[in-house]
Order: sequence, then C-alpha cells, then structure tokens
Amino acid sequence: MNDLDAYRRQLVPPINIDESIVARGNSCSENDSAHGLSVEMIEHLKLLATAVCCADDSVVITTANLEFPGPAIVFVNKAFTRMTGYGPTEAIGRTPRILQGEKTDRTILERMKLDLKDGGVFYGQTINYRKDGSEFVNEWHIEPIYNITIANR
Repeated sequence: MNDLDAYRRQLVPPINIDESIVARGNSCSENDSAHGLSVEMIEHLKLLATAVCCADDSVVITTANLEFPGPAIVFVNKAFTRMTGYGPTEAIGRTPRILQGEKTDRTILERMKLDLKDGGVFYGQTINYRKDGSEFVNEWHIEPIYNITIANR
C-alpha cells in the first residue's frame, strides 16, 4: 500500500465489489459489502477522498467535543503531515492541542471555541508547533460539519 492509499483509507474504507456488478454497471445490492452504494457513488467517493488527501492545504477532521481534553482527530491529510510532522497514525485519536505551545495565543483559541459553539465559521491564526518543536504560523478556516455518527463518538 502506498502513502496515498493510507491517507485515502481514512476517508473511504476498502470496499469489496463483485466485479460482475462493475462490469454490468449496476448498483450494488443491500447484501453487497458496499452497503447499497452504486458503483458510480463509490468511484465519486474515491475521487473526493483522493482530492482531500492530495490537497496542498492541511485538512484535519475532528470530533465536535470542544471541552477538555478537546476534540479527537479522526482524519488528517498529507499536507497536515508535511506541515506538522505528525503522520495519520500519530495524530488520529489525539487532540489538535498536540500542536499548541508557549506562543500559542489563548485568546484566539477561546474565540475559536466560542465561534464554533455558536455554530459559526472561524478564521484565525496563531503560532503552533511541529512534532520536532519548531514553530509555524497556523492559519485556520474551520467550519462545523454535522454528522450524527461522528459527532456522537
């Protein structure tokens, strides 16, 4: 498995599709491992997953819990790894607070928390820290995405 596959599997788990279904271009049945998704929808999801994984901007998806210990990371893309030094296996399940440090502006973090609790969009920037301890300027554009399955984890 290459790096792209590892990142993409975070978004679209492997789905085994009966090749005869693909050859006919038919939808998968409820009994198929694709859970009733059409072949076209599965291909669309794979394309979307590839675009997110290969984006030049860092993409991080977390749970919605904003109270301590904070949200848990459920997805990171390759740009996040390049920017922070944390790979998916190191970041997933941990809080984004792993990036915070001495120069991280707490007033910005409080504004982010309030904006997101109100269901708003947050834009901001502060100093964060890579895995090796070096500083970088983190610019955020965060929007709540509502998904009952993820939100209730």
